[in-house]
Amino acid sequence: MRAVRAISHSSTGETPNYLMLGRETRLPHDLLLNYLTGVDCSENEYAVRLQYDLQTVHERLRKQQFRVPRTDDSEEESKFVIGDRVLLKSYFKGKGRGAKLQPKYVGPYSITKVLPFQPYQMEQRGKLKVHHEGRIKLY
Repeated sequence: MRAVRAISHSSTGETPNYLMLGRETRLPHDLLLNYLTGVDCSENEYAVRLQYDLQTVHERLRKQQFRVPRTDDSEEESKFVIGDRVLLKSYFKGKGRGAKLQPKYVGPYSITKVLPFQPYQMEQRGKLKVHHEGRIKLY
């Protein structure tokens, strides 16, 4: 982890050590060679330099944030279609019942409607339920 924190990141141009601590940490080879990192300066100069560096990195990250294409609004294709029979993952244990012996899935349900972003409306014996595809598997 020490090596990872000492390598400069491509997006910030700074090391995680510098961004978190305001200075580079001394590595074992620096201690062996008695090499001091950084230049000695007063506390005020250090604070001003640190504030300037962090503000520069912050601006650099803000600019880069808009270059990354956002895929949050993209909708994936549905796994199930209307009329498919599916099972629903059950989290109900019941009072005094062990989870090991309970069925993992209940159903079958019939898919009646596909909603945006993968929720499905399902029907079983006249009762309608809406669940996300993460809780559903094909019967």
